[in-house]
Amino acid sequence: NDVKSQFLANMSHELRTPLNGVLGFTRQLKKTPLNDNQNDFLETIESSAKNLLRIINDILDFSKLDVGKMELETIPFSLRDTVNEVMTLMAPTIFDRGIDVHLGIDSATPDSLRGDPDRLKQIILNLMGNALKFTHQGFIRLDVQYKGGDEQGHKIKFIVSDTGIGIEKDVIQKLFSAFGQADSSVTRRFGGTGLGLNICKKLIEAMGGKISVKSEKDHGSSFYFDIDVKENSIAVAEPIVTDVLNQKR
Repeated sequence: NDVKSQFLANMSHELRTPLNGVLGFTRQLKKTPLNDNQNDFLETIESSAKNLLRIINDILDFSKLDVGKMELETIPFSLRDTVNEVMTLMAPTIFDRGIDVHLGIDSATPDSLRGDPDRLKQIILNLMGNALKFTHQGFIRLDVQYKGGDEQGHKIKFIVSDTGIGIEKDVIQKLFSAFGQADSSVTRRFGGTGLGLNICKKLIEAMGGKISVKSEKDHGSSFYFDIDVKENSIAVAEPIVTDVLNQKR
């Protein structure tokens, strides 16, 4: 198993190099004079290459986590900026689909923290992306709640909920296993490797937390996870004066 995981990690890394070449030269080619047909072909090449790169990145992350070679960073970051970056990335696609997006951050939640913001974004993006994939009307919501702290750091809980198609009870336990999806037709209809939730679970566990889900068929889903993060004693940015917003809508 170790040899297989190391092989996967090496292969995934080797595959990314030529694929980045394909993406790079596709972008360069798009800057040259092209007719409509050629533009369409390039859009398809770029879209396919990006999908393939996402799958390769999933396999690389999975194999690194499998052999315990995934190292998390501990750097200062702003929690609200990190969450806002995810929302900024997701918002255009969500609005294009005609779905509402809500964000609620508990005012007691500290903002200046130390941890791995990129991996946190990866987890939230994956869960939000899944919510968007399976929600055709209604809303997607991200809530951030403060669960207390001590001298070791803070416990913060994240909830991603949606009004999507939901998950049947008998398949919920399969969701977090490698290559596990609600059923085989999901891959054909919506794409994906079935590795995303397994990677999220392992990253969350590496951050000292755990992930769970509540869902009902045709009544949406809610994914809950918590992480332990250290406090950052050095301010990441100047605080914004919010007094002027009092009593305003």
